[in-house]
Amino acid sequence: MEKIILYIDVDAFFASVEQATNPKLRGKPVMVGGYPHERGVVACPSYEARAEGVYTAMTLSEAYRLVPHGIFLKGDYDNYKNYSDRFCEILKRFSPLVEMISQDEAVVDLTGCAKDYIEAEKRVQKLKDQISGELSLSTSAGVAQNRFLAKTASEYEKPDGLTVVPAGKEWDFLEKLSISNVPGIGYKSRRILNDMGIKTIGELKQIPQSYLEKLFGQRGFKMAEFLLNRDPRLLEPVRPIKRISRETGFFGDETDMEFISATLYYLLERACIKLRAVGKKCNRVGIKLRYTGESPVVINRTIPFFHNTEENLLPYAQKLMKRIHTRRLAINLIGVTLSGLKNAATQEELFAEPLQKNDSLIKAIDKLRSSFGYHSLYFGKTLTLKDNYKKLRTGYELRTPSLSQ
Repeated sequence: MEKIILYIDVDAFFASVEQATNPKLRGKPVMVGGYPHERGVVACPSYEARAEGVYTAMTLSEAYRLVPHGIFLKGDYDNYKNYSDRFCEILKRFSPLVEMISQDEAVVDLTGCAKDYIEAEKRVQKLKDQISGELSLSTSAGVAQNRFLAKTASEYEKPDGLTVVPAGKEWDFLEKLSISNVPGIGYKSRRILNDMGIKTIGELKQIPQSYLEKLFGQRGFKMAEFLLNRDPRLLEPVRPIKRISRETGFFGDETDMEFISATLYYLLERACIKLRAVGKKCNRVGIKLRYTGESPVVINRTIPFFHNTEENLLPYAQKLMKRIHTRRLAINLIGVTLSGLKNAATQEELFAEPLQKNDSLIKAIDKLRSSFGYHSLYFGKTLTLKDNYKKLRTGYELRTPSLSQ
């Protein structure tokens, strides 16, 4: 039986959710990420905003200069999570094999759910209609025999597109597309290939696999696999969590080390709460920092034992912060990453690792906050945040929160 794989993503997810939640915003240029007077970037512009020249990661001030009549929003991440969950629920009506790649995109295995590509196209159109009808969100979808090709097809016609590439018709679709559609080809790789006179996928296919690998290493191997229509990756309906991160931008250029340290602790605390919730420990801590006007700097360290409490991980985070924060410049972004994850200790591991500080206390605090909200109990380290951020049940509404798990 030939494979039938669907790759689907929601068009301009954050902005589209805002328009779905508030119909008065439909048809208007919406930019999610912050307000014009704030320092920061556009996290997601609506297609109306894109039509006026706004793009993701454009500074808020520049976006305002281009579209002064636009609607600027900070974003409601709890609402985005709600829409993402509902999006996933609709996908599972059409196949039990759904892998969420992110909040707004997924891979769905339709093999066995549709007898051929003609039926698959009809089912995917029905799926798109249900998402539009129930969530008021448009989606772009691609159907092909593997993930690489399905993703490429999903990007062919945006927004609200549906592109089907039946088995045996791959090169009819790919041959004239730009090499920028090939996995592994970024700006530098594209420039190298363009200098060689290679601009389309059809031209790229004429290059021997061995030469691609010599030029680009592992990325060259991935390019060759794509050109040979190979993608052995299976769907992972439950994707293993490899890292947990939390980061935020500041409202302005921040120099107050007490406030920066409090924010660092809060981000670590939030990451640890998630770490414990999924039953994991970590043995690697990372800090991300961005000086105003510069690119982010990241530093990581592997630690001797596995932990999942902020009290045990804080000393390592603080040491990393001292190593990375070496200049007397303002900071406008800070983040924490926990990786090297494993399941929380089983009985036989209890004697292999030292007991975590205040383990029972942390469990009690988690339970209390789960029942009565984050602000039912404060740690002194975060008190300086109370006057700077709006309180939510789950914590604080940060400037530009970003998370991954």
